[in-house]
Amino acid sequence: GGDQAIALIDRALRLMPDDNLRLARGFLLERLDRVPEAVLDMQAVANRRPNDPDVLNALGYTLVDRTKSVEEGYRLISRAIEAKPDSYAIQDSMGWALVRLGRLEEGLTWLATAWDRSEDAEVAAHLGETFWLMGRVEDARRIWDEALAANPESRPLLRAIERHPR
Repeated sequence: GGDQAIALIDRALRLMPDDNLRLARGFLLERLDRVPEAVLDMQAVANRRPNDPDVLNALGYTLVDRTKSVEEGYRLISRAIEAKPDSYAIQDSMGWALVRLGRLEEGLTWLATAWDRSEDAEVAAHLGETFWLMGRVEDARRIWDEALAANPESRPLLRAIERHPR
């Protein structure tokens, strides 16, 4: 019911404009692969809340993961990590941004820290892909298998595994 959910959020936004609702719509649009629209929603919120680390991270991560604007995303995530250095979600975003920029060793450090602090399936997807890119296939499979046992329906994890078949 993605389109129905978008329509519901749109009605709510007409009645009560709210940054959190707009951000939620952005997340949903991204999941529906409507990335340009998602980015517009996140940018609108970031323009009103330019120092909010969670908003900076959401927009930065989306740019890094789903667009060619990796450098811009990295800059936003860098601002977010300065404001909230202990957030495993922002650490994950920083690690993934560095990997997407080709800085695998640096990215691995951030991703390993985020994994140790969270054991989150999306972090495992990124950490595993980084291991894979570094030629550490067994490490990638170990992380993915561990995360998959706890999160068998994680979309990011399943997509990472699909990209790197056994």
